[in-house]
Amino acid sequence: MIRDICVGTPGSAHDAAVFAASDLYRHTERHPQATTDVERVQVPLLVAGDPAYPLLPWLIKGYSGPNVSQEQAAFISHLNGSRVKVEHTFGRLKGRWRILAKRSDIHHSFMSTVVAACCVLHNICEMEKQRFVPPSEDSCNEGERQPRRLQCDERPPQAVLIRDTLMQYVSNLERQ
Repeated sequence: MIRDICVGTPGSAHDAAVFAASDLYRHTERHPQATTDVERVQVPLLVAGDPAYPLLPWLIKGYSGPNVSQEQAAFISHLNGSRVKVEHTFGRLKGRWRILAKRSDIHHSFMSTVVAACCVLHNICEMEKQRFVPPSEDSCNEGERQPRRLQCDERPPQAVLIRDTLMQYVSNLERQ
């Protein structure tokens, strides 16, 4: 199920810029979330992001760089596992509504309405447990991919502490 959407920016917009303009970002930045204690660090409900997103106290992303430790690599693996459902949701959304998987001739001023409608229809299909048949590989125009993502290097200290604490927590669980 898709719980929150932010439509209206062009496909060439950087993910982090779209995120920073979203209601989810503005709301979560203004309204602190409930926390739970992990290894004596207060950890809020987290959004899992990929490397394109900034590391924030409530938005967790993996470690990057050439010198990732074994513990950090294990944490990245766990984090990526939690993001798989999101990737599958996007795959199913684009698989159901092929207009989202390719360049469209629809006027750009109407495209955000099309995207929002596809998200609503996707949720209805999911609620009704409609069978999903993945499209064949050659039915998608692979030549029109989104631009490469840029990496965001800003790291607030509280976000670093939360990520490091969670990485240590996951590492301790694996040793048991």
